[in-house]
Amino acid sequence: MGEPGSPLPQRSVAGSRAEAVVMAEQWLARRTELQGKWFDWVAAQLYVMSPPAFAAAVRRELQRLTSG
Repeated sequence: MGEPGSPLPQRSVAGSRAEAVVMAEQWLARRTELQGKWFDWVAAQLYVMSPPAFAAAVRRELQRLTSG
């Protein structure tokens, strides 16, 4: 653990992207379960997700995975 007051370590870019891919795939797997409520559920999840850059990465991965 770091010194008190020291900044927390940042996620690596590659690690964050890998996490975003996994999360997007998990969310897509819930599409059948949630049916018509899936889109609203995803929007709500992204809205409360932090940091915003990670939420944007998940959104991009969802878009990539669903666009063919």
